[in-house]
Amino acid sequence: MGGALLLTAGAVAGYVTYSSDASDGTPFPAATHQLTMFTTVAGGTYELVDRTPRLEKAADRKDTTSVSVTYTGTSTSYVFRQVKIDALYGRLKHPEQHRTSMLPTPGASTEPTVVSPRKEVRFPGYDVAFSCETLSSGIESPVTYCAWADDNTAARLEFTPDRSIDRAAAEAREIRDDIHRPVY
Repeated sequence: MGGALLLTAGAVAGYVTYSSDASDGTPFPAATHQLTMFTTVAGGTYELVDRTPRLEKAADRKDTTSVSVTYTGTSTSYVFRQVKIDALYGRLKHPEQHRTSMLPTPGASTEPTVVSPRKEVRFPGYDVAFSCETLSSGIESPVTYCAWADDNTAARLEFTPDRSIDRAAAEAREIRDDIHRPVY
């Protein structure tokens, strides 16, 4: 898989904008997984071209680290020309709410319009769901977004150019399989 950029736990948080009441009584889960941003993902199909740390705190997560990365297709075999990932890992309360809050919310006049409505994709034998949708804003070509969240990791992936939601979900799953690693 080439080199890796291991995100280390710290007092940094991520793109997720969902926030819950810290006193809701829900315990924080144990830290069992982290995200490792390799220099290539999906069998070498995409190559890392940019990484930006993100800073944000929220009451519904603890010991979190986040990052924004961009991968580009490395050959003619890629499905999408570019994949941007906004991700975090740590100890997350309410993962389902994190997953749904990570996707853009269309509707206002300045917001994107829905090209393909939000769809939840679950793969057989897989422990996490992916929420995906395709949006367009003005003259820009449509973008397909997919998000996942579990007790320790959450990510939003932006796929360009637009393809089918099912194909984006399959690609998101393959990328998650590459970067989702146990904590040692």
